[in-house]
Amino acid sequence: NNTLTLGGNLIRTDGALGASTGSSLVINGTGDFGDLVFTFTESANNPINNLTINRAGGTVYLGSSLIVGGAFSHTAGTLSLGQFSAYTLTLRGNFTRSGTAAFAVFNNSSLVIDGAGTMPANVNIQGPDFFTLTMDRPNATFSSNSDMHLVNLNLFNGVVNNSGLNITMA
Repeated sequence: NNTLTLGGNLIRTDGALGASTGSSLVINGTGDFGDLVFTFTESANNPINNLTINRAGGTVYLGSSLIVGGAFSHTAGTLSLGQFSAYTLTLRGNFTRSGTAAFAVFNNSSLVIDGAGTMPANVNIQGPDFFTLTMDRPNATFSSNSDMHLVNLNLFNGVVNNSGLNITMA
């Protein structure tokens, strides 16, 4: 089990971070981070273990699809799902969120909640674009404190709660 902590800015002209199922990543600091691009050392879609985003006043841009098999902790900043391409973030373990932490969604980006584990009281979704939400976590509730614009809502297990706010389907 290895953990990489990055607190500065990621300036990427080519290449990717290598990851395996035992890899964990912590992104902290302030300001925009850059494009987070992974290459997987075991298989094309193996998960990393844990991911922590604590990026005050900035955005971490997902530059490839990513599966988090362990804990996902989002305490500050914005995680952008596919600003320039369609990427999927899959969360399979405990999911915690606090403060102003948010997801920025764009056309054809996807958020998949499956597996088992805790869920935050509310998930902050930003962006006017339509995205896909898949909920497949038994006995869990995905609650959002934001209007959601969805291309697809795939509800296999669990609850999606957006009470008092709008869900717009394209």
